[in-house]
Amino acid sequence: TEPAAHSEVSQGTLVKVYVSNGKLVKAVNVPKFIGMTIEEAREEAEKKNLKLKEVAGSSNEYEKDRVIKQNIAENSVVNEETEIEVTVCDGKAVNIKAESFA
Repeated sequence: TEPAAHSEVSQGTLVKVYVSNGKLVKAVNVPKFIGMTIEEAREEAEKKNLKLKEVAGSSNEYEKDRVIKQNIAENSVVNEETEIEVTVCDGKAVNIKAESFA
C-alpha cells in the first residue's frame, strides 16, 4: 500500500492498495517419459516441477519398471505442478490368444 501499512493519513488522502493476482505460474514442456525407468521419470518430473501419477500396466516391448505410456504428450506445454499420469510396466507380458487356421 501507499502510504505504508499502519500509517496515519488525513481524511481524503489517496491510498493505493495493491492486490495480488496470486502465485506466478510458470509454463514448462512435458518431457518424454516413455522408455525411462520410473526413477528417471520421477527425477525428470521433479526438475520440471511436475507431479507424476503412476499406474501399472503390461507390455511386451518394455522391461519392468519402465514407463510405457503417458497421458500428456511430450513437448506439450503445461503449467508447473500439472499432474502427468504415467503407466509403468509391471513386468507381466501381454498374451494374445490366436486361433490356428491350418
